Amino acid sequence: MSDRLPCVLMRGGTSKGVFFHDRDLPADRGDRIAALLALLGSPDPGQIDGLGSGTVTTSKVMIIAPSRDPAADVEFTFCQIGTRGATVEFSGTCGNLSAAVAPFAIDEGLVPAVEPVTVVRMLNANTRKLVVAEVPIESGKAATTGAYRIAGVPGTGAEIRLRYFDPAGAITGTLLPTGQPQEVVQLGDRAAVHVSIVDAANPFIFVRAEDVGLTGTERPADLRARPEVLALAEAARGYAAERLGLAEHAADAWRTTPDIPKMAFIAPPKRYVALDGQPIEADDYDVAARMIAIGEAIPAYALSGAICTAVAAQVAGSVVWDAIPADRRGRARVLLAHPSGVMDGEAVVETGPAGGLLVESVSVGRTARRLIAGAAPLPPNWRERGTGATVTVSTRGGD
Repeated sequence: MSDRLPCVLMRGGTSKGVFFHDRDLPADRGDRIAALLALLGSPDPGQIDGLGSGTVTTSKVMIIAPSRDPAADVEFTFCQIGTRGATVEFSGTCGNLSAAVAPFAIDEGLVPAVEPVTVVRMLNANTRKLVVAEVPIESGKAATTGAYRIAGVPGTGAEIRLRYFDPAGAITGTLLPTGQPQEVVQLGDRAAVHVSIVDAANPFIFVRAEDVGLTGTERPADLRARPEVLALAEAARGYAAERLGLAEHAADAWRTTPDIPKMAFIAPPKRYVALDGQPIEADDYDVAARMIAIGEAIPAYALSGAICTAVAAQVAGSVVWDAIPADRRGRARVLLAHPSGVMDGEAVVETGPAGGLLVESVSVGRTARRLIAGAAPLPPNWRERGTGATVTVSTRGGD
């Protein structure tokens, strides 16, 4: 194996990550994990000696390969690299970064470019779920210029339309893993907290913001200044992880499954000012959400979160359903507000023969851009840096 690994740094939506061809990474599982940690710069929180940027949204990896499944063109494996320890999480997905998979596949010659739009069928190896991307093409390459704007990314770009098929039960096998749209639980010293656990694209626990003293209009800095809120967020994740069988005890979730399940605080629409200074009126969106990821209050919102939230918005009695004004409930398209602005998700949900909900698909729009391509040299002691640390690897969905 070469000590210089070809890679591409890409932005997908509001996330950034390092993309590798599967063929270029070590075949041995232990070596692969060690290489990813060394290349990103973990477990150093600042990732100063690696390609990561020290935040949850920029410490990510995508591994791409031709698909062995005839239903897909390529397969992608998402890896969340820890910034607070040597952890590599292979479960779930990153919806934002998956927006960059199709442009990568086209520009790397894995999928032929067809103008004006190339359709790329992508299989998420973590969840075994299919995603179809429609990518605009210019001069034989994935287009990057266009008029489409997403909150949290400067400027505009070419719209990549993503459709996630059958996203329900991505990790747990069912849309409502507890069988209930909503329940009241104790989190920390809060005795009556309304929560919903929903699994679509990724399992989420949605927490009613007012129950923990939040309005739903907070900025990341506001949440970071309240450590008790971050502790409640992790308590909610731990509760959900134990209920879902992803951790033996709630207190183990931080160590054994730091990224899955995900969580968000949910609130009804209120006026607020986005991070770029633009006012967002209550009539501009349907539901407010503030997400905590691996202990960090993030400035935008996970695309898998938008998918799960759009589905939860059609689950009568869920925390998300309750937060939406009554005259807007049940719509396929949901406008969701996060600290950077508003994003949308459109869910096609039907009632099954037994009365349960069947999620056919969810579609969202994103932009993506290749930032740099080259070869990353492995540090001389890369195996020691990986195997000498405490590494947590979750592979529930396959890797």
